[in-house]
Amino acid sequence: MRHIKSIKIKTICRAILAPPPSILDCSTMENISPTREKGKHLSDVDIGKILGLAKAAWPQRKIATLMKCTQNVIQNILTTYVFETFQGCNPRREYPRKTSEREDRYILRALKQNNDLPLRDITNKLALGISTPTVRRRRSEAGLRSYIAAEKPGLSAENIRRRLERAIKYKDWTIEDRKKVIWSDESSVWIGVNPRRQWVIRPPGERFNRKYVKKTFKSAQVKVMVWTCFTGNRLGPLVVCDEGGIGANEYEDILYDGLFSLIDDILQPSESDII
Repeated sequence: MRHIKSIKIKTICRAILAPPPSILDCSTMENISPTREKGKHLSDVDIGKILGLAKAAWPQRKIATLMKCTQNVIQNILTTYVFETFQGCNPRREYPRKTSEREDRYILRALKQNNDLPLRDITNKLALGISTPTVRRRRSEAGLRSYIAAEKPGLSAENIRRRLERAIKYKDWTIEDRKKVIWSDESSVWIGVNPRRQWVIRPPGERFNRKYVKKTFKSAQVKVMVWTCFTGNRLGPLVVCDEGGIGANEYEDILYDGLFSLIDDILQPSESDII
């Protein structure tokens, strides 16, 4: 929280505790205009209003709505400050900005061009004499954040063009149209290991505690590749591939064993059709 000037709470509270009865009525709170701009730090005046409204028995949820902040902020203020003894804090020290507008644009361009590098490497490449936290703040001001990169197959320009053409061609297909297509795919199943990262909540210094360790067993690691297909509400056979993956010849065998058997099953008349 940012405190911008020193002010005593008693001056504010007289004005808050002595409003017309209709204002203290929570049912009429929707008619009261918000007293602060959303996203701004709470000033001493804002804290004084929160303490005064809480003293007047306003619910925390109503106060949070009026002040445009979360209920957790209201709870923290009521826990930290006391209505009778609250005094405004000294003004927060203002530090001069270390970069100019031109340098900010340069930093933003470097962030976009080197989005796969750590911030410390980008800071070194900038050579502006600023620290990594400064670059991090400029990144946040631009609405950028760091995330774990999603993994997708690499595509050439020709693959992208053909995929786009296919998507445009079939974008107006209905569910009934899609039920007439046989869909197939293969997948690898790992037995005895989970390839995904596992997150745990633990105290510091307990990294190797058995309670927080993800257990692996080398002898139990088995990779099985399977293939299957379906169309509409009809399921095809589940084909287990040979160990070591599949090539062109193996895939042809899978089509003969799996895909054609489903087609024969679809073309074969059912008992209801014969009757």
